[in-house]
Amino acid sequence: MLKPVYYFFVSLLLLGISRNIFPKLIVNNVGDFGWFLVILTLFNWSIVPILQIITLPINFLTIGLASLAINLVFLNWAINLSRGIKIEASGFEYVFLLFMVSVILSLTNALVNKIT
Repeated sequence: MLKPVYYFFVSLLLLGISRNIFPKLIVNNVGDFGWFLVILTLFNWSIVPILQIITLPINFLTIGLASLAINLVFLNWAINLSRGIKIEASGFEYVFLLFMVSVILSLTNALVNKIT
């Protein structure tokens, strides 16, 4: 029951720490971050599983890199749809920061699953 609350606060803490490490990752306020998490959750519950099944043969051939690409695309869409989170970078640096946000959210999920 409290798992979404734990997830929100742990991800807020880890993203706050990562803002100091990556200054081009901008989070305006907690409300906008909450909206970002809602959008990302809707993507992860509805569209991403269908695409994972459709791209299973490609995923098998690329040893999982197709899943990473799908996750980064939907993470990018969630960031673009939310008003309060921005990545002020371009090119490889933008993709690297997307990857780091993905890693941070994965660590959050692992921590919350460990706690609850």
